[in-house]
Amino acid sequence: MKYSGLYYVNNPSASLDDALKIVNTLVQGIETSFPAATRQSPWSLSYRAFRDTIAPNFAAADAEGKPKPYLHSYQHILHHSSLATNRAYIYVQPAEGSGVVTAIPSQQQDAHASLLRHQHAALWTQRHVLAVQQGTTYAGGLFTVQIGELRASREGPQSGGVQSPGIVVCISTAIGSSDDDDEHNLDYAPSKNDPAPDDGPVDIEGTQSIIRDFWARIIDGRDLGRSEAREVMMTPESVKGMDEKDAMVRMWCEVLRLRGDAGLPVALYQNVPPIDDLANAAMDNTTDLAALTDALMDSINRWTDTTTGLPASAYSILDQILYNTTRASAVRSSAAPSAAPNRVDDSPGQAERSSHPPRPTQP
Repeated sequence: MKYSGLYYVNNPSASLDDALKIVNTLVQGIETSFPAATRQSPWSLSYRAFRDTIAPNFAAADAEGKPKPYLHSYQHILHHSSLATNRAYIYVQPAEGSGVVTAIPSQQQDAHASLLRHQHAALWTQRHVLAVQQGTTYAGGLFTVQIGELRASREGPQSGGVQSPGIVVCISTAIGSSDDDDEHNLDYAPSKNDPAPDDGPVDIEGTQSIIRDFWARIIDGRDLGRSEAREVMMTPESVKGMDEKDAMVRMWCEVLRLRGDAGLPVALYQNVPPIDDLANAAMDNTTDLAALTDALMDSINRWTDTTTGLPASAYSILDQILYNTTRASAVRSSAAPSAAPNRVDDSPGQAERSSHPPRPTQP
């Protein structure tokens, strides 16, 4: 079977030109370090992420009055041409547990997304939409490398300009015994960590080490600027009974959900504290919650313009911060009535202002 590792290289500016430069740099690294690699047919990908809405009966504090975070569940819709040309995969990822992967005909993925976005809007909120078009594939020996530029867009009336939050590089190799063990692995020199080519126990750590060494050779001496790479490997369960395609779907969705600030342009959050800091500030009884929300919105308003609009990931971050401020206000209301001056105004006008970002203006 194939074992894969996936690398997400963020694009701080989110511009298409900068993303193309990163792709070209990585392609040069592949072609220079592994001259035996040959280009294969291009690949494509489409992805949608949905997150469950916060339950109305959720208690924002525990019995002792301490803030309690809400653990979200996710629903991913993924179509990857290398996994199946006529199938899309739905991965329901609960807050706890391994979740379930199921396949549907690819032509039904738009209808399923529309169902979640409209009929099930009370249960699920769409976070972002990503796609890879004409991704590049290199193959040789036991290795296959896929590289693609992610493009983010919004669906519906708030659609805006297309941006590129980052680049994905998937490195796959055979694990365990294979009929091709004697082939030359893209000029990769075997090391002591290589898994033994027999039918014995599979050396997962050794295979992961090979993939990391392979990645290190690709980026060796390459200038990626301010970009950073995040690594996600297939889970050990994938070689212990889990379906290979299921494991691939889980790995891709883990990367494409873009946790935290991943994929946000630096220009958007360079003057805004990290999400955890904002959350902590919101839960601090000395923080002016309304001022905190206004500061975040003002920063976004200064960055964006009317032609490009906000990237999808920005709305996700904004929603999270607005929820933190609302939750903090609820905790203060029940635990410290005297802190009323710092509470978010619950009047209809304030609720409307807090629920929607201000109209972007020219910087």
